[in-house]
Amino acid sequence: MANYFFDASALVKRYHTELGSQKINQFFKDESRHFIAELTVIEIHAAFSKKRLMNEIGTDEELQGCG
Repeated sequence: MANYFFDASALVKRYHTELGSQKINQFFKDESRHFIAELTVIEIHAAFSKKRLMNEIGTDEELQGCG
């Protein structure tokens, strides 16, 4: 079983379609273990808040990505 460690930029691609999203999603298709640092949770919230401020996503998308 493979183990993968994801940073915030990779996980944002998992929940918001952008360049590289397809590759990240492939890591979740097999039976593997996925790890993140505790700080990643805060970084993801910040990334989606920034996308909202830049009008790249709507409020509903921000809430889904951070939930």
